[in-house]
Amino acid sequence: MSVLIFLCVDEVSYFYTTFSFLVGGFTSIICGYAAMWIATQSNYRTTLETQKGLRYGFKCAYMAGCSMGFLVVSIALFNLSLLIALFIAIRC
Repeated sequence: MSVLIFLCVDEVSYFYTTFSFLVGGFTSIICGYAAMWIATQSNYRTTLETQKGLRYGFKCAYMAGCSMGFLVVSIALFNLSLLIALFIAIRC
């Protein structure tokens, strides 16, 4: 849809919007894949740790959730900083 808008309208600001939308979609695919991989691995580890005790299972699940959250946020901030640097370089 965003490619269609970009092709129909000849304004420069629509290029930034279209490109950012496509980068965001690609980033969402990467984050979703990484988060599902981490969730699958952590479910296995949490099951094994819970056999030792509920406290160990909770700690394992909490650490997996933290690492997944930090991964998604760091990828988003990295892409945002790259887009800002790219758009500043294009305007100069």
